[in-house]
Amino acid sequence: MSLILNHISYTYNPGTAFETKALNDVSLTVKDGEILSIIGKTGSGKSTLLQHMNGLLSPDEGDILYNGADILQKDFDKRSLRFKVGIVFQYPEHQLFDETVIKDVAFGPRNMGYDDTKARILAMEALEKTGVEEEVYEESCFNLSGGQKRRAAIAGVLAMNPDILVLDEPAAGLDPAGKRQILDLIKELRESGRTIVMVSHSMEDVAEISDRIAVMDKGRIIMEGAPSEIFGRIEELEGIGLSAPEVIYISRRLKEAGIPVNTAAVTVEEVAADILNLYR
Repeated sequence: MSLILNHISYTYNPGTAFETKALNDVSLTVKDGEILSIIGKTGSGKSTLLQHMNGLLSPDEGDILYNGADILQKDFDKRSLRFKVGIVFQYPEHQLFDETVIKDVAFGPRNMGYDDTKARILAMEALEKTGVEEEVYEESCFNLSGGQKRRAAIAGVLAMNPDILVLDEPAAGLDPAGKRQILDLIKELRESGRTIVMVSHSMEDVAEISDRIAVMDKGRIIMEGAPSEIFGRIEELEGIGLSAPEVIYISRRLKEAGIPVNTAAVTVEEVAADILNLYR
């Protein structure tokens, strides 16, 4: 599996007073089996970039290649692409629509051509995988809690067995328990071989689960690398209105105080383990 975005640009409302350049010469490769996080201020182009990954938007310039095929060619089957590159949007209530949870999650498999029985089996497997309780399967989607809606929306995409799962702010607005469940689910999906692309404003979440980070500013990707590399560039991040995880600021203060902690550590667990090792 490979997904390559090559020098793409995109403008909203071209030729009008509301013209906005959302993407400006963006190149990005999604690597098989990784968790890639995309960060940036609101308006930096993150969500627009996600919608190019499965052809919901088409760039004004540039190429998008999925497994070597140009998705912008007229004969390319974008419908099939959306089964392989599945997007879960930020607000699950905008993605849930059917009268019950199980029917909603089964909609994708039915749309792929599976009969009702097979679609229901795939939906149940996806709901189980995402931790949605069986007792709510026949409930209205709109009776679910925020965390349940988020997991049901993810299940609706997982039921189609995509190669790449694209998540726009998957833990936004959830309480700590709900956020923990979503982050653990994302890690489990990656461990089972799924490729994940995630947009998040939480630097702590990004540091915890990402293999690689792309930083966007004004429609461009301005940094790309491992979490330790990106969050080691605090001054540059702050210059575009972002920050590093709080624990990195703490470890820097400890270092300044003469405690030889590893300032490349990016999570609370890593810093805690480093400090404990110092005093063994």
